[in-house]
Amino acid sequence: MTGLFGSAAGGSQAAETYGALVIAAGRSRPLAGRKVTAAAEAAETMLDEYGFDVKTSAAEVGEALHERLAGLGGPDARARLVVIVGRLGVGLGEDLATDVGEALDHSVPGLAQSIRRAQLDAGYSRSVFESPACGWIGDTLVLTLPDDVTGVQAAIQEVGAIILDVLDELSDDDEEAGGDDTGTGAVVHDLRPKVVPLNRTPDSDPQRP
Repeated sequence: MTGLFGSAAGGSQAAETYGALVIAAGRSRPLAGRKVTAAAEAAETMLDEYGFDVKTSAAEVGEALHERLAGLGGPDARARLVVIVGRLGVGLGEDLATDVGEALDHSVPGLAQSIRRAQLDAGYSRSVFESPACGWIGDTLVLTLPDDVTGVQAAIQEVGAIILDVLDELSDDDEEAGGDDTGTGAVVHDLRPKVVPLNRTPDSDPQRP
């Protein structure tokens, strides 16, 4: 897939390998061994091409999904990126994005705007009605994307490389800080991304200035 940066997503691009979790979210209780949706599979494929170590599962919207998100902020949380794929509403009442948004520690509205713009450009016109939830739980970035292959692919192609840059930056900050010296077992981050270069491509060399 050729997108915003003029090249196809592919290959490990991060300075290190980050864990990613794709959750296919629905209103009905997932059955054991349930196959995730095509849109969730598309998210898994693209994140794998960007170099993430991806796991995919299903969860019911509501308490079950909140339990999954509640474990993200702990020190043992492995996933640095969570993509929740499900039906987003058209602005009438609460939807998946509203539900996930309540669990976020910090929202990133600019990321949501970029995703909607890319989806519209790719032909996913429903994006003009949707308001995806994008933000941080601890130092894990969480995104909600529609249960639509085009919408998912356009979103990840738009922000995949930028997300890798931000995760690399947070990892560098951890190394410079020398870990946790407070004795509390917590590392405090400034989770507001600083200036991120926009010329990074999925095929770029992560060691190149």
